[in-house]
Amino acid sequence: MATRKQRRRPEEVREHTQTDQLIDRLTKHALSEKPLMDESQVQTALTVLNKLLPDLTVTQLIIDADSPLANSSEQ
Repeated sequence: MATRKQRRRPEEVREHTQTDQLIDRLTKHALSEKPLMDESQVQTALTVLNKLLPDLTVTQLIIDADSPLANSSEQ
């Protein structure tokens, strides 16, 4: 029988699972009537998530039409 190709490395799977657990725990805390986590636990979870998840901030690129770099493709 052919061996199965492993798509993800075990540490990637573990990291993904931990990220999901943190998100679930923060969601339950936010939606519950009484606090499930104290302030330091929330801050720690948010810090870890910021390191694990990509930052989805918007980056705006402004190009000056008179700039020599803007006209370099015309040469």
